[in-house]
This record gives sequence, C-alpha cells and structure tokens, in this order.
Amino acid sequence: MSNTVHVNVGGTWKTASNYYVNVGGTWKTGSAIGPKVSSTWKGFAAPYTGNILTTNLKLHLNGNHVDSYKGSGTSWTDLTSNNNNGAITGADFIYSNPIGGVFDLDGTDDDIAIPDDASIEPTNVDWTFEAWINVDSGAAGDYNCIFSKNAPIQVYWVDNQIKVWASAADDTSNYFVTGISSGSNSLTTGGWHHIVVSRASNVWKIYVDKVEKYSATHSGTVYDATANAYIGSYSGSSYYFNGKIAQVRIYKGTGLTAAQVADNYDAN
Repeated sequence: MSNTVHVNVGGTWKTASNYYVNVGGTWKTGSAIGPKVSSTWKGFAAPYTGNILTTNLKLHLNGNHVDSYKGSGTSWTDLTSNNNNGAITGADFIYSNPIGGVFDLDGTDDDIAIPDDASIEPTNVDWTFEAWINVDSGAAGDYNCIFSKNAPIQVYWVDNQIKVWASAADDTSNYFVTGISSGSNSLTTGGWHHIVVSRASNVWKIYVDKVEKYSATHSGTVYDATANAYIGSYSGSSYYFNGKIAQVRIYKGTGLTAAQVADNYDAN
C-alpha cells in the first residue's frame, strides 16, 4: 500500500509523500501527521529517525512515532517485530518541547508494564538499555526507577545520578553489579537527557548525553526472572518514577559502543 497522502487544497487535489493542513488560515506542509495534543496540532517523526542502530534491537518504544502511540489508549506499541508492547497504567500522554510526544509519570502509581519475554533478558550476553528521560524537581531525594525486571536488573535515577544493579538470582543478596553510578550531578532535574546502560564482554558502561560516565568489568549472569519488565517502577509496586519518558530501547546481543551511543543521541 502506498504511503502517499491525497488532500484537497483550495479545490485542487494534492498527492505527495507529505501532508497539507490549514492552520489559522495558512496552509502547512510536513512529512508526518499526528493527533491534536492540547490546543495545537502536532506531527510525529518518521520511522527510525536518523541513524538509530537497528541491529539486535528488541524493544523500541517511541512516544513521538505515530506507529508506536497514536495519542490515546493504554498500549505503547513496540516498533520492532518482537511485539514487546507496553501496558500503560496512569501515565499521561503529553507534548513536551523539543522531544514531542512523551509520557508523564506522577511518581506515585504510574508505569508501563512489558510482558516477560526472552528477547529483552540481559542474562549473560551483550545488552543495552537506552532511554530519553526528564526528571521532575519533585523527584529529588527519592529512588526513581526507570527500568526493572524484578531484582535481577534495575536502572534508577537518584541524587542526580543513574544507578544500576544486576543480580545472579531473583533476590537482593546476589548482586554482581552493585549500584554502579554515573557520578554525582551528571543528570539533574528539569531537562531532557539521553541515558544508556551498556554491557559488552562483561564491561558495563553508563552514558549520559553521549558522554561516558562509568566503565568497569563485572562478570556474572543476570538471572532470567519470569516477571514483567517495568518502565517507571520497581516491579509495578514501588520506587515510581517522577518525570517524563519519551523513548525506550533495548538491544540484546549488542552493547552499544561510544560511537553508536552518539549516533543514537544525534538521531533524536
């Protein structure tokens, strides 16, 4: 099926790969169509904007992509073929400049649950978690869970840092990655930041806004917990994230290099 848009403009039919919309008496053209958010019509980015790496990409949730979220409903659709769709609880969909469509989580009971699936398990392979986040000022002093799959893998914002734990069992007494940190003041509240947690050949790295903040070797197998993964909470029950999340990606089989992190950052 063709993606060509057919619209009547002033009595003349236009056919093109872009669209034409009348806004306040002026015809606008663009390359994508999105829903009306608040009082303004917004457009969505084209699939896989820029040069986002797609090799071994197992989860891709993008609030600014109409095929991932159309502006309403309780499902955030995975753009990969793995169908790792997220079930939205409570989070509001809003427009946030300059990112576009994002989910606003209140830090109390909002999150997105992703059903258990082997395609996103960290286990003992190269693996990457990536997200665009904006932490609200009210989050200060609290543990704000960005991603978790029970105790075995947890990614948090706390005290202006990204912290990561990984466990060889589904409990909190077998951590082989124990709260590795991006360092103080590396990610403050009130602004958009790109975060990456990458494991490649047992070297774990944390990047913030394409800058490497942490690197060290940690050998071990992340336990394969038969539980939902959660964006915005620890296991759907605590440490709820207070802020906005725009995009989430997981790679299994690839630990992003510094160059790949920079490419993904720049593509957004």
